[in-house]
Amino acid sequence: MVENCFKKKDSDPSSCGLHGVLLIPRKELLDPAAPYLGYITCLECPRSGNLVLDVQGFRERL
Repeated sequence: MVENCFKKKDSDPSSCGLHGVLLIPRKELLDPAAPYLGYITCLECPRSGNLVLDVQGFRERL
């Protein structure tokens, strides 16, 4: 099972709570099938390449 990266509530919010590295912003299409909907900016962990998820399991937005 792959663990999702997350932000720690009690530490630096710009770092990954699982790997302890700074998160980087990444632009991603909202829906690849409908590119006209545009992009969102989300956070990515550089160690795992995973997008950081919020508590509900959605992509974390800046």
